[in-house]
Amino acid sequence: MLIKRIDHPIICVRDRKPMVAAFKRVLELEPLHARDGDEWGFSNAEIAVGDGLIGVVEPAGADSQLHRFLAAHGEGFYAMAVDVGGDEGLKAAGAHLAAIGAPIREAKRDGVTRLLWLPPRAACGVLYQVTPGMEQHPGTNPLYKGVTEYVVAVPDAQAAVAQGVLDAVADGTIPQGEVDDLGLIAAVWVDWAANDEERIFANNLEATRAALASAAEGRPRLEELLAIRGEPQNPFFRRA
Repeated sequence: MLIKRIDHPIICVRDRKPMVAAFKRVLELEPLHARDGDEWGFSNAEIAVGDGLIGVVEPAGADSQLHRFLAAHGEGFYAMAVDVGGDEGLKAAGAHLAAIGAPIREAKRDGVTRLLWLPPRAACGVLYQVTPGMEQHPGTNPLYKGVTEYVVAVPDAQAAVAQGVLDAVADGTIPQGEVDDLGLIAAVWVDWAANDEERIFANNLEATRAALASAAEGRPRLEELLAIRGEPQNPFFRRA
């Protein structure tokens, strides 16, 4: 897979200073650092979010392409930066995109390609900045684990719930004749540190089967729930 992770979204504004101040005032997000002008016609600020960042850019110089963007679209979302895994990943991405005829544009610094731009017409209306990956910094939210954990965890938990439901139908826990009249709401808890796809799948499959079996038997019973009504808890919360 060419893309390893979502690196950062990019917002384009006429003046980044009020935007940086708004991020700090409203969302309590701090700027990491800023760059005043470059050979690409950008001035930017990087806002810390968890293990990633939000990029804020403004035009630098009269010829900046950002002037055309702002004239056509106004301030707002500009592009999505994606990490292809280092310099070798950038070379591989460039070779792949060139081979399929994608209209990429190289951004060079000191004669070396540092970024690739994939225009909206080639990628479903979104401008992509293809990057070897920006340096990651500790952000303002220590509980935030980044996008990568969810890329691993969510599909496996979802597949496990689906498999558990089908198993319950196959073994008669859920009568086949009632399937069209039933609905399922599943609240799935996945540990922040979970990164083993097979264990995520197995644990959620077991939990789904157990929950459906309990429901079929009418458990937990109302008197059991009433007895513990003052003690709400889950793996991430327990009332002191």
